[in-house]
Amino acid sequence: MDDFKIKKVANALIFFIDKKVRSLTKTKFIKMMFFVDKLHLEKYGRSVFSDSYLKYQNGPVPSLTLNIINASAGNCDIEDDIDEFAKEFSSYVTVQCKYNMERNKNMTIFSKKSEFNERIFSKSEIEALNIIADKYIDTSIDDIIEETHNTKEFQITQMYSIITKESMSGDNMEYVSFWEKELKDINAIIN
Repeated sequence: MDDFKIKKVANALIFFIDKKVRSLTKTKFIKMMFFVDKLHLEKYGRSVFSDSYLKYQNGPVPSLTLNIINASAGNCDIEDDIDEFAKEFSSYVTVQCKYNMERNKNMTIFSKKSEFNERIFSKSEIEALNIIADKYIDTSIDDIIEETHNTKEFQITQMYSIITKESMSGDNMEYVSFWEKELKDINAIIN
């Protein structure tokens, strides 16, 4: 998680807002994050967001991102280690809970406070964001949840366990290992 950047998560959300993705709730957004990371891992062996996905009943959940969004919405007490992330996230987007009569429950929705910053993403990451935005622009929340359930990595992972980057990478497991080692080496040099 050393390379987790809330700035990337918030800007991906802004990207999807700008693309006019329908029904962009917390649930749909975190499923789209999963598919962006899955696609990028399959093609390039690297995660875009560097969050850990856990298998829950409603599909993969990026654990740190979910805690940050919930803290930003006031849905939980903010822990010290999440406080700075939640403050930074809230500087990019507004998080609100609104009652959805169709689903008969509260839904977390977003509005942007700043413009999308493409400079923090590589060309391959922008490509993955575009592909996933176009693919799921009109997809319902229930359909995207179902689609995450149909992925191999979700099916082979035990409930409440981490879905590994290696399992998300398809045939590119060796690239994931390579990039993980490179990142550790770079962090060792920097620190």
